[in-house]
Amino acid sequence: MQLNGQETLPVTQAQAWEALNDTELLKAAITGCESLTPIGEHEYEALLAVAVGPLKAKFKGRLKLSELNPPRSYQIAFEGQGGAAGHGKGEAKVWLEVLGPQQTQ
Repeated sequence: MQLNGQETLPVTQAQAWEALNDTELLKAAITGCESLTPIGEHEYEALLAVAVGPLKAKFKGRLKLSELNPPRSYQIAFEGQGGAAGHGKGEAKVWLEVLGPQQTQ
């Protein structure tokens, strides 16, 4: 499955970068993320509640930020176990593009 999306934020690129590297704001930005606990540099233990069709499961695993290119981009990788639901793995690429003095996509 591949998901794509974009948002326009009324902030500078530096402000968006800072927010995406704040643990609580990063947790809020990840759909279904119930907890995000730092366990190392750019690494977190995560608990995600996921629904795919009628199947609902909680996945516990690790989330890692890599390929950091401040303040432009990074990659997020997740791998975890969902009990009877099996194994989950995914990644996301995050890019911050300046649209104006107080506007970042």
